[in-house]
Amino acid sequence: MKRLASLLLVILFFTTCKKENDSAQWDVNILTPLFKASLGVNDLVGDSLTQIGPDGAVTLVIDSNIYSTPLDSVFQIDDTLQSTLFTSPGTITLPPGFVFYSQPNDISLDINSVELSLAIVKSGHALLIAKNHLPTEVIYTFNIPKATYNGIPFQKIQTLAAAPPGGVTEFEGEFDISGYSIDLTGITGSDYNELSYTVIGKTSPSGIPVNLNVGDTVVDVTSGFQSLVPLYARGYLGQGSVTVTGASAIGTGKLQDGSILLDSITATLTIKNSIGADAQALLSSMRSINNRTGTTVNLIAPTLVNHLLNLNRASESGPPPSPVLPTYYSIQLDNSNSNIISMIENLPERLEYNLDFNLNPLGNASGHHDFLYTDDLFDANLKINFPLRFAANQILFVDTQELAPVDTTADDNLGDGVFTLIADNGFPYEFEVQLLLLNESNQAYDSLFVPDIIAPAALDANYRATSKMRTVIPIPLSETRRSAFLNAKRIAIRARFSTASYPHLLQVYSDYVLNLKLIGDATYHIR
Repeated sequence: MKRLASLLLVILFFTTCKKENDSAQWDVNILTPLFKASLGVNDLVGDSLTQIGPDGAVTLVIDSNIYSTPLDSVFQIDDTLQSTLFTSPGTITLPPGFVFYSQPNDISLDINSVELSLAIVKSGHALLIAKNHLPTEVIYTFNIPKATYNGIPFQKIQTLAAAPPGGVTEFEGEFDISGYSIDLTGITGSDYNELSYTVIGKTSPSGIPVNLNVGDTVVDVTSGFQSLVPLYARGYLGQGSVTVTGASAIGTGKLQDGSILLDSITATLTIKNSIGADAQALLSSMRSINNRTGTTVNLIAPTLVNHLLNLNRASESGPPPSPVLPTYYSIQLDNSNSNIISMIENLPERLEYNLDFNLNPLGNASGHHDFLYTDDLFDANLKINFPLRFAANQILFVDTQELAPVDTTADDNLGDGVFTLIADNGFPYEFEVQLLLLNESNQAYDSLFVPDIIAPAALDANYRATSKMRTVIPIPLSETRRSAFLNAKRIAIRARFSTASYPHLLQVYSDYVLNLKLIGDATYHIR
């Protein structure tokens, strides 16, 4: 009887689910986690560096190279090519092995007021274009006696075939002279910027005698140098000046909007001089730019702005190319001597600046013993340290997270439901959150508005948060928007936060974290 009663109950249950189409259908509630996010201090400040104190207090470090001098702002070596065309002055016979051309060349490098005695070539070529009009082989030798590599002078030998009747044979060659040390004192050894070389042409010793008539072409040569860039140079570098107007990205992480009050800031501007010449630097202006708000804050610092900074010359640690020993000039800005705090409270995306460098303000004080390595000239670096102790009002923070995979093959069966955002907040800030749905191209196509505020963590007597505050927020989701969410690849979190007691300053500690979890709670229709 008990078995029969149980069987009747089962039959009765399925009978109540039966519809007109005779297929069983019923609804069930499902819970599934959609994404989890853990946002700590490093997430708030993005790629910026942080320092952690013994008590866990966080200091933000923005370290930015705002300028590096390009070589061509000091000097530039132009291409130097020269051509020689020589014809026979009379009836002449050239025997085999006869030197018919030997021409020393002294090219003066046009580099303004710079007077160089030595250069090591970083990149560049020696060029030889030779045409043979003679009916015998000829041999051209390209020598740069004062250009050496591992102590061996530069030499290239090229043989040109005999010219056909009424024609010519031709050779065009570029010879890499990277790494060669070149003495630029010329043939006499007392000049500057003089690059000496010779081109020698002779008939082949195994060739035939050549009879020349008046006007016959004997020499048809173009030679010289192209694209010379020195790795190292020594001499007098002149009194050149460089005026730079530039910008450097210096965004404050992922904080994009709102207002912030900071406690203190220390900024150090360091200029490195790696050139073996005295110099002066002048910062005529610097400003922080926030394009989102259209706000510009100019730096006010009497000890720095429009103040000449004397840069001592660098020194050499040994024969080139030994490491250079640069000199540094540093100046510190803080709350007492500048408005650097206002520049950073602007939440800038970049710094713009106008910077001048003047080389050898006292002239040729070294007696032609200036030097430079072209890969390391002037550098300006700005390092900003500020404790993350601030008051925030409606600061906008943006981050993205991957969504957990969701099976969408049967999403037509998913009905209305409620998403639940569970927030465990360890920051002493309240958060207003919006969730943006992103496609594969990271473009937003829908959003979920979180209707309530995420409560801040409670503070102890020292204004430090010691435990997390949990907030549970239901987010209704209609059936018509379910596909938008199920097809999302990523989700963007836009959170505005304010400190609990603005404008009271609160220190951020390394253990502060905001944990978010989004849970889907929906009705699933089973047919």
